[in-house]
Amino acid sequence: MSSQRSLREIADLILARKYLVAGITLSIFLVVMVASAFLPGRYESFTRVRVTENKALWQAYGKDLAGVRHATERVRAIHEEILSRSTMEGLIRDLNLDRDLNGLPERERLERREALIRRLLENTKVELTETNRNEFVFRISHTCPDPARAQKIVSRLSTDYRNRQYSTQKDAAARALQSIRAEVAAAREEQKAAADALASFEEEHHDYRFGQPDTIPDRLAAEQEKRKTTEIEVRALERQLADIRTQMKDEPEWTEITEKVGNEMTVDRIKQEIRDAERELHVLKQVHNYTDEHPKVIAQREFIEKLRKDLGAEEKKLRTVKKKVPNPMFQQLKSSEMDVLSALTVKRDLLEEYVRRERRLEALARAWPELSRRWEDLRDRKAAARAKLEKLLEKEQAAKANWQAKMAESAIVFEVLDPPVFPLRPSSPNRILVALAGLLLGLGVGVGSVLVLDGLDHSFRYTEEVAAMLDVPVLGSIAAIETLAERAAARRRKRLAAVAVAALALLSGGVVFLEFGVDHRIHALLRGAIDLVR
Repeated sequence: MSSQRSLREIADLILARKYLVAGITLSIFLVVMVASAFLPGRYESFTRVRVTENKALWQAYGKDLAGVRHATERVRAIHEEILSRSTMEGLIRDLNLDRDLNGLPERERLERREALIRRLLENTKVELTETNRNEFVFRISHTCPDPARAQKIVSRLSTDYRNRQYSTQKDAAARALQSIRAEVAAAREEQKAAADALASFEEEHHDYRFGQPDTIPDRLAAEQEKRKTTEIEVRALERQLADIRTQMKDEPEWTEITEKVGNEMTVDRIKQEIRDAERELHVLKQVHNYTDEHPKVIAQREFIEKLRKDLGAEEKKLRTVKKKVPNPMFQQLKSSEMDVLSALTVKRDLLEEYVRRERRLEALARAWPELSRRWEDLRDRKAAARAKLEKLLEKEQAAKANWQAKMAESAIVFEVLDPPVFPLRPSSPNRILVALAGLLLGLGVGVGSVLVLDGLDHSFRYTEEVAAMLDVPVLGSIAAIETLAERAAARRRKRLAAVAVAALALLSGGVVFLEFGVDHRIHALLRGAIDLVR
């Protein structure tokens, strides 16, 4: 067997064992990516500041102006001042970075404090990024495991340098401005406290409705007026009710009437027939001019006489009875009584409500003078605090204008170009480089494994190798014989290998998504969970 392989043969070997190479590559890549999740992340926050030497003074006096040094010296001085020991000690004190050192022995505490200062200096960088004659742009950055802490440190470094520059250049104007600003801040707090106290007082005594047009005495007088008016209306309704009931005593509830009962319908019908017959007789005499001896006239008279006899017989059947019926006047008075009673009930309920309101307002009115005085005191306090704040704001504007005028005469102007950045993702370790390194390492190990397995395989693959080994000619060769079961087993192994490689690919893709595509807040939670487990 030949130990030398050409590039083509190596490529054929890799293609023949592609699932093995892919599996080893993805496995090592997955292990590297998972292991990188346990690496401590470090976050970098930075800001850019610009230090400008006054152009007007530069042009008027040149570089020999007192306090204006060579550009190289200026850069070195700024770098040393930002990273000075006093700056680091103030940073530790203000941000309480040495709280874990409390309670330790003095010597150990000092050693750890020195180590903390060294770490701060090692993780803080001040770099000159731009320069233009009398303008210097610096990049101040700090790296640590806590992004919020990194941002606070960078903000503090730039703020301290700016404050030192301002106080160094124009102490009196800067101190005056800072003093007035402190007074303004105190006045704001005082004004806010006064406003909160007034709002709390009004909320606690909201029934008094301080500041409204109608005060407690006004509301009490209004309720008393309503009560008196309602009492008058109630008395008027009571008198009206008494008058109605007096009239109802004089009027009987029932009255007697006399009427005939019996065969009234028959009597009425016969009377109607008689009236119709008489009209017909009148028509015969007046219209047709029939005489009394005319047969039709005689017949009509006889018919009328018969109807009268029948009417007399039917009227004898009627009887006279007496019955009681409701008295209309009494019913009218009864209806008026119900209306007055309803109105009286409503007025009495309204009167009770007015009485309750009046008693409640009387109780409030007893405390009204003291509470009103306290409310006016709080209102005056708020107004005084507001007036004081407005005066201090005017003084602050004047002091700021004075400070700006002094600053215009100074040799240094400081400006923060970019606010300190809150880092959302760690700057180290570099996840992309770790991923590429894991992928290349896995690929190398996979290809190396194939080459090692091929080197350990001492079988002959080509007839030339047999001829060279035995030094005899080869008459023929027989291909490898595989049974159906062996072919089926080989296919199953290939499918299993393909499924395993696909699963590893999906798992690797999920890990990559968690590392690069997940939201930074979820990433922080995962990092916290990993740190907790670790």
